[in-house]
Amino acid sequence: MSGWGIKDDKTSTGTIAWYRSSITNLQTPGAVTGTGTAFTTEAAVGDILTANSIDFRITAIASNTACTVVDADTSNTPSLSAISDGENFTLSEKPSGMIKANSTSGVSSETIFGVDQAEVAAATADGKGIAQTGWVNVKTVASGRIAAVDTIGAADTDRAAGTYILDPSMYSTASNGVGARFQIVVAPSTGAATVTVLNPGTGFANNEVVTVADAQLGGGGAAALTFAVDGVTERKQYETLVALADGSASTMGDAEDTEFPDS
Repeated sequence: MSGWGIKDDKTSTGTIAWYRSSITNLQTPGAVTGTGTAFTTEAAVGDILTANSIDFRITAIASNTACTVVDADTSNTPSLSAISDGENFTLSEKPSGMIKANSTSGVSSETIFGVDQAEVAAATADGKGIAQTGWVNVKTVASGRIAAVDTIGAADTDRAAGTYILDPSMYSTASNGVGARFQIVVAPSTGAATVTVLNPGTGFANNEVVTVADAQLGGGGAAALTFAVDGVTERKQYETLVALADGSASTMGDAEDTEFPDS
């Protein structure tokens, strides 16, 4: 069954429609009508059909333009609105039992990717720590991490020279950033400051301004020092959901190249 297949981005020609009377809850099969579709050759029973940001599992294929689906997330019961003719859709062979399109577990068709041998190598080079081909769930565990800083305030000869380590309680921010640590080196004579990020923290926004009172920098009577966040990053976890013994099995599609670039 292709719910345990190898492709996460299959060809999906045409558009589809379904009606609310066809799908009232997760346990009720729904009739899908295609226009210009090729269900018999492009899809298979067990494939995941995604439309309108909802994941469905194909349970039957009657013709090139007719198939039957149920919601792939059998733990949830959303009320589905009708979808008129012309809705685009995608097909994949992602493990259907692991897709929870509307759950809070962080697992959805948009976060599950197939990884082949070449992409294991590329992911390892990128520091993703993936050693096994198969199906991988990508989860963001920390966002708004400071990438760098710029727009450092002007030199002030009243600023006391020295090296200062600033913990999170020793500065203020203009928004919601927390947890960052900085090293600030103040040059003698000029009072010019150099800022190094020791811990990127979380929740920062690009261009967010950080303010350091002079009392944290020797208390020489200078104006407060300010600098700005120059770009933010995310930290992600990569969890292998299904490991494939055949290293050449998992086939990637263009949609996943940003996460697992071809080597």
